[in-house]
Amino acid sequence: MTSMASTPGRRQNSTNVRQHLPPAIRRMRPAFRVLEHLAPTLGARWAMRLFCTPPTNGGRRRDDRPGPGTVSTVTGPAGQRIVAESWGDDGPLVYLVHGWGGWRGQLGGFVVPLVSAGHRVVAFDAPAHGESGPGDLGGARTSMREMAEAFAAVISMHGQPAAAIAHSGGSPVTSAVIRDGYWIPRVVFVAPAPDPVVNMHQLLAVLGAGPRTLRPMSRLAETIAHRPLADYDVTTLPRHASVPTTLVIHDEHDKEVPATDGARVAEAWPEARLHRTAGLGHRRILRDEDVIQSATSFVTGAGVGATGWEHRSAEEG
Repeated sequence: MTSMASTPGRRQNSTNVRQHLPPAIRRMRPAFRVLEHLAPTLGARWAMRLFCTPPTNGGRRRDDRPGPGTVSTVTGPAGQRIVAESWGDDGPLVYLVHGWGGWRGQLGGFVVPLVSAGHRVVAFDAPAHGESGPGDLGGARTSMREMAEAFAAVISMHGQPAAAIAHSGGSPVTSAVIRDGYWIPRVVFVAPAPDPVVNMHQLLAVLGAGPRTLRPMSRLAETIAHRPLADYDVTTLPRHASVPTTLVIHDEHDKEVPATDGARVAEAWPEARLHRTAGLGHRRILRDEDVIQSATSFVTGAGVGATGWEHRSAEEG
């Protein structure tokens, strides 16, 4: 099993998600510096609890749903209560997948255009997110593995996907589901955060911890994930499975996940298209009419080859 601590050359500044931490966590730095030298295993356990706790700030509770859909409850593999919501009576099924600390209402702007185009839409809250119940780690904690298992459970209940639209940390969740054998013919990644390992490094940097804490934390992460966390790196999926037709949408001014991450995904996935925006940031991009229309057109097949979408080739670097 590959340890994250032994992965050389991993990009430390790829995403900025973990830099948006409350001041209380930043004040833990002196304690983590001490634990780094005297009790790194204890520091790793503490850091892992923080790493597995999604943020709950009010800005992530924006609700763009057009109105109430049909709410259902899905049971996860460990008995977790997962809340899902659907719109539309028939048609190809599109799943909306929120990111770390998000919830299904954030992607509500996609519902009406997709239903109007003849699709059925299902959105869900991952464990310890939104209106779903606690994760199997207890309290308000969850993991990328559990989020992917929740998505798989929702698919098993609601049906085979024709497409998925995933935001931020929902991108590695979607990638993991595909890797585990659930085929999704078309995928739209909006502001993808492709590599959770980078997030771990960033959290430890914020906490003032170092390599002595990273090593046991890596082992804990792999125990929770039931696989190397590096397996959730979206850019590696083409090495292990067939990948769907993909549109990557990323804003040049995203302060949480830099646009270079979206470009890396588009570069790594064969025939992926890259749609660049400017001035929308990390979450407002989900409400932009042009972005919603581009995603809807791509999902329906109407947008393949449309102008304004850039295909990243190896020659472009």
